Amino acid sequence: MGSDQGQGGAQAIEDGQALELIFSSSPDATSTAEIENHLTLFEVVRKDRASTMQIYSSAGQDEAVKIQAAAREYVKRGKIPTNQQEFYDWNFGYDIFSHCHSVMSSA
Repeated sequence: MGSDQGQGGAQAIEDGQALELIFSSSPDATSTAEIENHLTLFEVVRKDRASTMQIYSSAGQDEAVKIQAAAREYVKRGKIPTNQQEFYDWNFGYDIFSHCHSVMSSA
């Protein structure tokens, strides 16, 4: 991830929010199995998003063709951005709350 776009910090904020939402869903979870389950949910919530952001930040927004194949592995649903407005929408349109609740309700 490049250092010029601030995405490392943005992903850290999203990670922190995901951890808070997942672990606060059962605050009395203290066994190793419960903690491992929470961390597995965290990975489900964050891996694709964080991996995609790392790929997206390695190319300029005018170089979308360079990242199409690599991004497809992590973008399971939806369209891979191809222009500046689509990158903007993808970066700032993500709802960590809805995503966490969706993953937790289907677990």
